[in-house]
This record gives sequence, structure tokens and C-alpha cells, in this order.
Amino acid sequence: MNPTYFPFTYIEESVAKKINSLFNRAIVYQPVSTAVSEMMRHLEKDSKIEIRVPVQDDDERLIKFCTEFKEWGRLHQSESVSLKTIFNKGFYNTSFAAQISTDILKDSKDEKPDFDPVFLARLFLFMAQDLDIQQSEIDQDLALSIDDELDLFKSMTGEDRVLDISKGSLFDNDYGAYMTGHRMASWLTLIQKDEKPPSFLITNSRAAFNEIIADAPDVKDVCLCEGISVIQPEPLKKEIEHYLMNLATEPWSGPDHIAQPVFEAGGFETKDVEKINFRLCILPEKGPDALIKSAAKNEASLKHKPALLNTLVGLIDD
Repeated sequence: MNPTYFPFTYIEESVAKKINSLFNRAIVYQPVSTAVSEMMRHLEKDSKIEIRVPVQDDDERLIKFCTEFKEWGRLHQSESVSLKTIFNKGFYNTSFAAQISTDILKDSKDEKPDFDPVFLARLFLFMAQDLDIQQSEIDQDLALSIDDELDLFKSMTGEDRVLDISKGSLFDNDYGAYMTGHRMASWLTLIQKDEKPPSFLITNSRAAFNEIIADAPDVKDVCLCEGISVIQPEPLKKEIEHYLMNLATEPWSGPDHIAQPVFEAGGFETKDVEKINFRLCILPEKGPDALIKSAAKNEASLKHKPALLNTLVGLIDD
């Protein structure tokens, strides 16, 4: 079974490779079908990821709206308008749509200001994706100065930030640590529209993982594997896939009722072999509906019923 990367719509190549080292190619949702990055297209071509776009309506309108919203934010900088402050006022509150519709679309008679929650979720994810891509580029380019990182943070969030050199990056390399709840609510709102709801969710964001586990009802720990190698033999990967499928389809009776694969630790003889940690949790007899309701704080439900009995949630980190 394929893991579904959450709560992001952008995945770095290094993260995709880590997921591929243990599992099948990762599913990555997109808010807009016409704005997928070249790097992600390349990963899809190499069977590292599967790009999924459950909603493909109003792409041009959404992109236009996003561009105008950014410009609107810059014009209102004196009023501390930013992605954060806008969505903190209530992402699913109708007053949000009315406010920005009046300011941005007042000169466009052919535009309709009736934004539904799915459109707003796609808008947020598209803007968050832009932030993640830019932050990723900063992390990968050691030549960029600290001032550039501070400027990016302020331009995207409307906040000044004092950099603590001892803590490294402003985002601490966990992109999900910023506006975690809004990311989760938006992402879960988008997947409601998928004809094949995911049953195995995975992330490299500890903040996002903790958010979803804290709110999810009756979540149970399955396993915690530390210091495993990113190089796993193919027979073991097939064993892992079989193990996950059993977990997702059989009634849950405890962590020991299905034999857990023994991951290759490796790397002891070769110090250069990268190691990762993997934690897995399960929501017995619940689909992603339970996560949607807890994260989005509404009564949303999946349009299509999940094919499997249980939902699995995994965390991969260093």
C-alpha cells in the first residue's frame, strides 16, 4: 500500500527517497493541477511519488486570487496583514471570504465572491506550498545570508523574528511547525474529494504528527524503530508492505497480534550510511473521517468510503 505524504503539497527529493527506502512511492496531493513543480514532475516520472489532484476546478481563478492576495498583503503591511493573521481570524469563517473578496475582487464584475471551504483550503495549501518551496531553497543554498532568511520570513508571515543562531533555521527544518493546525485542516479538507481516500498517512514533520495524534480519537501506538538504515533490501520492503496491509485490514487487538518486520539497522560498518527513525500509530476501525473532524473542527466527512478498516499514521525523522 502506498503511503500518503501529509500535510504538505510539496515534497523534497531527499524526503521522497527516505519514504521510498521503506515503502512504495508516496502519494502527494496538489491543490492546483497546473502549478506542479518541475522537481516533483521528475520524481513522479522516476516513480518516486504519485501526484494526486482531487479538485481541478477554478485553477486559473485560484492562482489569480493567490497572486492578488499576496499583493493585497503587501499593500496592507502597515496593518500587519499576513498569511498568519488572516487565517488566525478564522479560516472557515465566512467573514474571511467576504473581507478579501471586497478588497481584491471589487473591480472584477465577472468574479464570484462565494468561496467554499474546499476553495479556501486549496488557496491556503497553494500559498503554504510557495512558502515551503522558498524555505527549502534557502535550506539547500548555504550561500544565502541570515538576512535573506529573515526577509523571507517577514514577507511571508508579516512577522519580525530574532534569529537564535544556536537553533539554526527559523523554521527549525520542520516546515509543519508553522501554522500546523491550519495546514492539517486544509489538507484534510482537500482529501475529502478524493475517490480513493488514503489509509496510510506519513510525514517527516514531528509537529504535524503530534498534532494529528493529539486530536485523533483512540489512537494506538504500533511500533517505534530507531536508527534503521535508509538502505533496506527489496524482500524486506515487500514484507513491510504485507505487514502494513494486514494492520490496515484486520481488527486491531494489540501491537503484537501481527508479527512486525525486523528493519535492517545497517550502517555500523559504514559510518556514511544514513539512519532514520520510524514511528507508527493506528486508528482502529476509523477512516480519515475521524482526523478530518478532529482537525478541521467541523462535521465534514469523506465523499467516498475508505476501502480499508483502519487508518495508519507514520512519522519518519532523523
